[in-house]
Amino acid sequence: MTSYSITTKTDTKTVLAAVTIGVETTVIDVPAQAADYIIESYIDLTNMAGGDTTNVTEYVGVDGSNLRVYQQVTYSGAQTAPILRFHGKLFEKDLLYRITIKQTAGTGRAYPYASVLQVFNA
Repeated sequence: MTSYSITTKTDTKTVLAAVTIGVETTVIDVPAQAADYIIESYIDLTNMAGGDTTNVTEYVGVDGSNLRVYQQVTYSGAQTAPILRFHGKLFEKDLLYRITIKQTAGTGRAYPYASVLQVFNA
């Protein structure tokens, strides 16, 4: 049985500045790592208001080079449950991961977000 431990843990907690309407903006981008890894993320949509429409897209690069849509959800108006959780995902070291926001209507908003990246020993 193989035993693994986490060699690096990177916590990110910041705010994506007010986005430009119609522009897809990267929130979290994880390139290939030195070893297998786990990523978990959160985005706060509290700042959305009536008239706002925002697309949130998760991408995965299964082949290690081409990001493809894994999941895409559109949110409109003020959110009653504004915290989005992107559950922990275990990836092989050469898989890529990205989350983007594209606000398509309303006033460009700021979006707080946080993530935890844990990389195992090689």
